[in-house]
Amino acid sequence: MLDGASGVVQVHVTSRCNLRCAMCYSWSGPDAVSTLPPGPVTRFVQSAADLGYRTLSISGGEPLLYRALPELLRAAKASSMATQVATPGMLARPRALDGLGSLVDRFAVSVDGSASTHDRSRGRVGAFDRMRSGLRAMLDAGHAVQAIVTVTRENLDELDVVLDFLLAEGVRSIQFHPIEIAGRASDDCPTLALGENDSARLLVWFHLQKALLESGAGMHLDLAHRLAIPQPAAPTLPTLVVETDGFVVPVSFGLDRSLGIGFVSDPTSVSNLAAAEGNAWSLLNGLEQRAWAALQVPAAPTFVQWPDWMVRVSANGDSAGSRGSAREAR
Repeated sequence: MLDGASGVVQVHVTSRCNLRCAMCYSWSGPDAVSTLPPGPVTRFVQSAADLGYRTLSISGGEPLLYRALPELLRAAKASSMATQVATPGMLARPRALDGLGSLVDRFAVSVDGSASTHDRSRGRVGAFDRMRSGLRAMLDAGHAVQAIVTVTRENLDELDVVLDFLLAEGVRSIQFHPIEIAGRASDDCPTLALGENDSARLLVWFHLQKALLESGAGMHLDLAHRLAIPQPAAPTLPTLVVETDGFVVPVSFGLDRSLGIGFVSDPTSVSNLAAAEGNAWSLLNGLEQRAWAALQVPAAPTFVQWPDWMVRVSANGDSAGSRGSAREAR
């Protein structure tokens, strides 16, 4: 199960990466050094599994550079968790995949547009071709693969090309995710954020393609009209995010740390997690209600990504988040 119905633990195991992508929501790259110690993070994941979390999603940086990756995946499997590894795909050579075997239920591979656009966003000539080789290696090895397409003003007109490429390669799960102007993206490409007209075009294109698609591929869009977002009900198990310094927050990378659980290296973090689960995540539910209420006012952005919106509201207490609204990006 990889749909998050019973809780997802998302672990950013390292900030090291073979690439320095302009649109990175963190500051990952070849010179980054933050890496999680395997012992504490493994124990935290196992404790989360004991509380009902059923999926481990591993990200970075580039998780394939994390030496303890097999150890962490084995621990998740021993706790009956489904596993996913998100990667740029360039390092997914057959030897690396052989070392992971059946420990990975699904890989998530980033695709950023046509070959030239992908290379430009990744800062590396040939990045697209190497990603395609890695994608084919995963599929040839029998792994399930999801493509994650970060949508920007630069590649909005290339989505037909991207979709055709992925379907031709045999990818049957595709997630479209509007760029988040955070981390390096806030410095290197703030003008690539979608404006309201761009978001409207994306929404129409997505639903048209999904209606026309006959290949059996599953498509998902991380964007919705603000009035289509239902008022949050009683809190359920939220996504837990272990950031690259080991601090744990619910919902999404970058959420205000006043709502955090603590560091995985701190033995009290597990008891904090159990206590948070026990009191029905009252603080988080309060944030959800504030975030939803902020969308009901006329000045709110028309289109939002709900987790990103919660991050902005958590930092500012209103709709004027530090990442900017869709209206500001026009």
